Amino acid sequence: MLVIVAVSLLVHVPNLLNYPAWFFDEGAYLTFSAQWVQTGQLSYYGHPFGALTILAILFAAVNPGTYLYPRLLMVALSALDGVLLYKVTDMMYQRSGGFALVAALLYVATPLSARYLRLVVVDNFMALFLLMSLLVLLKKRENNLVSALLFGGAIVSKQTALFFIPAFLVYFRREKRTLARTLLWFVLAAVIPVLWAVYGVSQIGLTAFLDSQFALTGLGGERAVNGLTLILQRITSRDPFIFVGIAGALWASYKRDPLVVFPLTYLLSFAVLFLKISTVYLIPVLPFFSILATLLLFDAFDLTPRLRALVKFRGYVLTVLIAALIISSLLLVTLQNPATPQQQAINYVVDQHPQGVILSYTYLWLFRQNHPEISVYDRYSVPWKQLQNQTVYLVVDYPGDIVTINSIPQYHALYYSNATQQSTKTFTDTASGYTVQVLQGTVT
Repeated sequence: MLVIVAVSLLVHVPNLLNYPAWFFDEGAYLTFSAQWVQTGQLSYYGHPFGALTILAILFAAVNPGTYLYPRLLMVALSALDGVLLYKVTDMMYQRSGGFALVAALLYVATPLSARYLRLVVVDNFMALFLLMSLLVLLKKRENNLVSALLFGGAIVSKQTALFFIPAFLVYFRREKRTLARTLLWFVLAAVIPVLWAVYGVSQIGLTAFLDSQFALTGLGGERAVNGLTLILQRITSRDPFIFVGIAGALWASYKRDPLVVFPLTYLLSFAVLFLKISTVYLIPVLPFFSILATLLLFDAFDLTPRLRALVKFRGYVLTVLIAALIISSLLLVTLQNPATPQQQAINYVVDQHPQGVILSYTYLWLFRQNHPEISVYDRYSVPWKQLQNQTVYLVVDYPGDIVTINSIPQYHALYYSNATQQSTKTFTDTASGYTVQVLQGTVT
């Protein structure tokens, strides 16, 4: 377990503030959590309050002014996830040769994990509670209470944890649980989500609360891509090793391994219900792909005649593989600094002493925390009439924000018309190929 924690810290701590780029969802969750602490009122109900509560505690404890402290929290969670995955794998398979250790190291060491486990997104909190629930379920098969409540914690971190319910049903069936015990588990799991629902309805009313829950199905624009496009375009460029996990899922399906139900039901639920999927939605299935990749690798040595003779060298081969993944992840996170132009854009805007700045949630909480003297506006709710004859700045991340900016007519009139555009400042990090643009204009 110490090795797992050490590798996790080695991979995830370097260049934590500058890689990956500050993400829209991170900024949104941090904005809502900071507002909750400052005003006592939760202003966002699109996701449950589990992860937001933990982030609110972080703001109350250290009041962060950068992405560093929130991401340090995520690094700690990723190390804990690795240990939990080790224990879960060991209890589920009980195979020798370091099987559980390899699965956990694959999880914390791959470039895809290096990119996504650093993000302050609710999916990472859901993965934590999901793994804890599984561990308790495996360790104390007769104990419904703790495991169910932890799964409830996963649901109140993000409601899409519900997509794992079919997998739990398969597990309970294999364990030959009675219908009464199965129903009891789900009733207990519903306790915390029901409290969340009651709280939300009491704050904003039933209609608004239901609308906020179903808003997720309309996810689109720059933050969502077609599921097939995601696999082909995003994952292949960020971590082709994930295809070993996918191949492991196919192998596990052939072997009728029940674990394969966890990632498959989750991803298929998104494909069927939402049609589109954001890349961060993959986070909760990464632990299972790591286990299934390990299953494939070990079975390849055990079942392939040519490799069977090399079983005694399997440990060396897998050590080299994991070392290669660690090196790849370190090269990825240390040689790229996509958040650098984001910070430069903030510095540039602050130096201009503007009357107002229009920006996304990516930056909203940073300005409110560190520069309260500057009026900042969420780009979706700008009081245009109140800003007439005022000079305002617009912070745009490329290429992601282009879709959003093009969908709002006022931005075209303000910044993209030759008659009104006054100045443009572009920041480009040549090493990372990430661009942030600051545009200036006067509202007429």
